[in-house]
Amino acid sequence: MNRAALALLLLLVACSARSQLLAADHHEPAGTGGTGGSTTGTGIGTGGATTQPPPVDAGPDAPVTPPPDAAPDIFAAKLAGHWMRWDVGNCIDVQEWLTFEPPTGFVHTFVDHNACGPHFVASTPGSFSAEGQIVQIDWGGEHRIFSAAVLDAYPGGGRGLNTKAYRRAGAPLVWHREDVRTSVWSGEAHTSSLIVDVALDAGLAPSAAPVACTMTLTITASVSPSSDPKPAVGTETFTLPCTYGPTATSPWMRLAADGFELYDGSWHDVLKAHGIYGKYASGVAVLFERCRPSVYFDPADTSVWWHDVSDAWFFESKMPPPDKVD
Repeated sequence: MNRAALALLLLLVACSARSQLLAADHHEPAGTGGTGGSTTGTGIGTGGATTQPPPVDAGPDAPVTPPPDAAPDIFAAKLAGHWMRWDVGNCIDVQEWLTFEPPTGFVHTFVDHNACGPHFVASTPGSFSAEGQIVQIDWGGEHRIFSAAVLDAYPGGGRGLNTKAYRRAGAPLVWHREDVRTSVWSGEAHTSSLIVDVALDAGLAPSAAPVACTMTLTITASVSPSSDPKPAVGTETFTLPCTYGPTATSPWMRLAADGFELYDGSWHDVLKAHGIYGKYASGVAVLFERCRPSVYFDPADTSVWWHDVSDAWFFESKMPPPDKVD
């Protein structure tokens, strides 16, 4: 065999070996073996040792399944549109608008139509994200994070966006809430943070009669900066007997610590008895007041709760916010 033929033969053998290696690499299965078992490939599994068969090529016209991180955020889609809260009193006549344009578009609009001064509209574009019903919005020098719930059928009609909600997270019988606000004033960031976890001794279930329970609230509150010499961050735990059941005024069910069903001075009295007002900076004490142990939930979905207070609600508007006021 001459040198040219020998070189050609060696080249063919090398190409054949490379093709086999590429094919083997392409068909390497991703394992789904569980923790403690073996895995094949790079998958992280939930069971014993398994090996997946090679993928089947369905042809160029087969539908393409996007990766998990490309899937649309269902909750972000529910936020799409215009939401408005209206506050009126004495000279006050203001509207705050939140406009969501998924996946990340956001506009904050403030409409001042007060009776004691000039009127104006301030509209500021920003951005938002929503993951696990934790909504983050940013515009101008403002930053907010809050646990949210969207009610498709708010009593009285229309959809409601609640910004003081709880969602089940972590342990099976724990509900979690976040409420963080940062505002920049004169170049300095001012932040308040409220984190609440509520644990129940048993699961919730639809009931035509009141059901007794026990709740444990773990509350962490902080403010920054603080001129108060007392601590600007604090964590407290309260274990309280509670009751849940239907209400006469709405289709929701109410869960409340016994004696705290109504918004009166009773929660303030408990905080005072625990020494909250003398123990922490005044801004921290105010945050503790915002988590009175009285919430509502849909009996068809016990995974989400909310506080039914006026400053928690934004209501959907089919019309956009105004761009000017008289």
